[in-house]
Amino acid sequence: MKGPRLLVMFAALVVTAAYSPLVNACPYCLGKETTLPPSLKLVGVFLLVPFVVAGAVAAVARRLR
Repeated sequence: MKGPRLLVMFAALVVTAAYSPLVNACPYCLGKETTLPPSLKLVGVFLLVPFVVAGAVAAVARRLR
């Protein structure tokens, strides 16, 4: 039962992230700065989420064998 619940929670996270103001950030405007703004760093962290979830699922799958 944890699998479907985890999938729903992940889907809710994706939908929430998709409708956040960070999605509307202009890449051209962000490219003018020499350092990364906090919003772009946050987007980078969100890019890691699928890999963390995949690693967690793989670890759980190995333990269930």
